[in-house]
Amino acid sequence: MSSDVTDLNRARYDSIGAGYATTRHEDPRIAARVHAALSDARTVVNVGAGAGSYEPHDRHVIPIEPSEVMIAQRGPSLAPAIRGGAYPLPLADDSVDAAMAILTIHHWDDDQERGLREMRRVARGPVVLLTVDPQVSGRMWLMADYLPEVAALDRRIFPSPERLARCLESELTVQTVPIARDTPDWTLLSFWAHPERVLDPRARAATSGFARMPPDVIERVVNEVERDLRDGTWDARHGRLRLLDEHDAGLRLIVTSPRSESNASSDPWGRARRVDGQAATRGTQPVARRTRRQRSPLGDPELDLAALRTDHRIGVTMTDAAQRFRAALEARSVEAAGALLAEDVVFRSPVVFGPYHGRHAVTQILDAVFRVFDDWRCVREIGGPDDRDHALVFQARIGERQIEGCDFLHLDESDSIDEFYVMVRPLSGALALADAMKAQIAAST
Repeated sequence: MSSDVTDLNRARYDSIGAGYATTRHEDPRIAARVHAALSDARTVVNVGAGAGSYEPHDRHVIPIEPSEVMIAQRGPSLAPAIRGGAYPLPLADDSVDAAMAILTIHHWDDDQERGLREMRRVARGPVVLLTVDPQVSGRMWLMADYLPEVAALDRRIFPSPERLARCLESELTVQTVPIARDTPDWTLLSFWAHPERVLDPRARAATSGFARMPPDVIERVVNEVERDLRDGTWDARHGRLRLLDEHDAGLRLIVTSPRSESNASSDPWGRARRVDGQAATRGTQPVARRTRRQRSPLGDPELDLAALRTDHRIGVTMTDAAQRFRAALEARSVEAAGALLAEDVVFRSPVVFGPYHGRHAVTQILDAVFRVFDDWRCVREIGGPDDRDHALVFQARIGERQIEGCDFLHLDESDSIDEFYVMVRPLSGALALADAMKAQIAAST
């Protein structure tokens, strides 16, 4: 996001997110819908990733999140998040298979339209959004009877399917997502079956609806709900809800159509398709043909390195230079990785005894490595923010063979990498790497 919007959202979720992980747990039924919507995508950018709920664990995910409080609550099995917002995304055109955003686009404020267009720009395949239909959520007892301020706010901040279609330049399918009584994800919509949650400060604090309200409004709502529960008024009006296993409180899953289908018609709004009773709509503009610059998600190395130096730093533990090198490796960007090497860098290979000297030689090796490795991902970082030595523990695949390894980095006084050596296991993996590298280097000479 632009800096002002990013700062606003960071502050908002630094406040909301303090106890987020205690009441906002992934609902496996909703997760199954999200993952199915991602189809066969292997690389996914998750914008507004938060603590990582609903991220698939069987794909390469690039999480982007502005709040350090939320990033700190991400589990150890999840990819570290790039610190940043929805606009601009530090990725090249068509560089990931899919993009997702889970209950976040209403927080993008003035960057909402630009952020949605960014998701469409970087994703070759579907854009998947979990959001809210404010017309439906506004009829829920909490908003209709006690909290009309949230209903009015939601109508302003949640975009309609028509606006989403226009921003995403695509036909959309809109799925109704019922919320189960026993959902572990205590969104504001989950209160449909649990009016007692209004009285729980912990439950209220983890919802953006209450978090955006002034204290006097919250106090009024709590007092009124407490009174109506005590004297039976709430049950007389809404007690039937306690008998339901699930309820449509307004949660919606939005999925864009494939590119070829989106380009099939110039009809301004297009034909409507129905999924779970909801109409699908086409955006007003045809999708422009994109020029593929390179397959690296980081795009132009100079622009993206500058971005990574400021708002898009990964994690909170390693130095900025080590974080940017990790991002370059995960993005498979030879240019971005090479720019972080010292002119006199020394590289020690896991399969060749003698060292390689100089940025040019090491950059050529990295280019060959990116062609050899599939599914390279860092699973552990070692090193502190003030350390000169860092390690990236990684997993990758060469053909059908899985390998594990570690990149050891040393930074000079200018934060350039002047020593870089790699170890891999098992022996069969090292031998496969040696054979594949020989073939790549021979083909390039």
